[in-house]
Amino acid sequence: MKNTIFYLVVLVSLFSTTKHALANDIDIIRKASLAHFDAQNRGDAEVRIAHHRPYHTQFSDGGELKVGNSLDEQLESARNLYGTGIKFDLDLTNMNIQIYNDAAVVTGHVVGTVTKPDGEVLIAREQRTAVLIKENSVWKEVHVHISPLTSK
Repeated sequence: MKNTIFYLVVLVSLFSTTKHALANDIDIIRKASLAHFDAQNRGDAEVRIAHHRPYHTQFSDGGELKVGNSLDEQLESARNLYGTGIKFDLDLTNMNIQIYNDAAVVTGHVVGTVTKPDGEVLIAREQRTAVLIKENSVWKEVHVHISPLTSK
């Protein structure tokens, strides 16, 4: 009887620890995803790219696959983009996070504006799916897919 109670206590504590760890990871991913957008809106290339893994990939406008490079090359590309004078005012809304061991899928809507260097303002209404992996206790984005949001 004592053995049965001991094993039940161990199982319950493992379940509650796993549930707590999952909730903690969800909170960490949510904050990191929002920080990623905040960095983009501020033109902070270092913080934005720190959220990526080397060789980060992306599907965006027209379905073209963009394969990233090293983090240094991604950082240089982001600095060059922000150096053009482009301005972002984007929010990630309706975020949903699903965790599968050391991988996570983050979905949501991107809404706001992008102001091009010539002053033209583009309205952003997109759906976004990002894939993150956890390495050394840190969540990093490895792929993102962005496509137009067609529903209202």
